[in-house]
Amino acid sequence: MLSSYAALPVAGEFKTQFDLIAVGECLSRSFILTLRISSPFIVYALIVNLAVGLASKLTPQIPLYFVTVPAVAYGGLWLLYATCKPFLELFLAGFSAWLEKG
Repeated sequence: MLSSYAALPVAGEFKTQFDLIAVGECLSRSFILTLRISSPFIVYALIVNLAVGLASKLTPQIPLYFVTVPAVAYGGLWLLYATCKPFLELFLAGFSAWLEKG
């Protein structure tokens, strides 16, 4: 706790414009990184839910949504398995860039 005052002194000058720009850039990079990591799951969820919804409209007597839940969960787990290595590479690249920049 005491060393945090050395990193950001209380009596020091606080450059609001510079600090707000730095925070905004950091949040922007973080959002883009999370969007790049989660985009396959967003696309998968949209396509699968659209297909299941359309099939449910075509067969109203069958509770198709509840029947397809295990297959959708399996597909999501398979997608996670298939994309886990690129996710970690993206995260490590972003994290190392943040560490280098400071």
